[in-house]
Amino acid sequence: MRLLPPRCIFVGLVLASVTGSAFGAEMNAAAINSAEPSKKTLSDSKPTPAGIRLQVLLDRAHFSPGEIDGKFGENAKKALRAYEKAQQLASSDEVGTDVWGKLASDDRPVITSNEGTMIVRRMPIFCRISPGVRPASH
Repeated sequence: MRLLPPRCIFVGLVLASVTGSAFGAEMNAAAINSAEPSKKTLSDSKPTPAGIRLQVLLDRAHFSPGEIDGKFGENAKKALRAYEKAQQLASSDEVGTDVWGKLASDDRPVITSNEGTMIVRRMPIFCRISPGVRPASH
């Protein structure tokens, strides 16, 4: 039996709780993959589709926002500032158009849906989110 990395299990639990909450109507693969961060779409207190997309894209760029929880909290802000500095862009706690343009140039979906199962497309880890959480095939 192959054990899953704790990150996969945690991401699965977070997405399972988010999709089952009051936010469930907007927390789907299409909403997350098309979300664009702004003051209105990012929250440090509740998960949002834009928060998930931003966190996954930062993680793919090797600037870990910590737990992928959909919230624009302190860890996500630190990752954003580090990314901005590495890209020689103006540093801020807001996602500017220059920063978003660079992050969003990775146009692969951050979440895919397969028969009701949401799959988080992080690099280098792929996690399948389902009742029997298992690694997704590449």
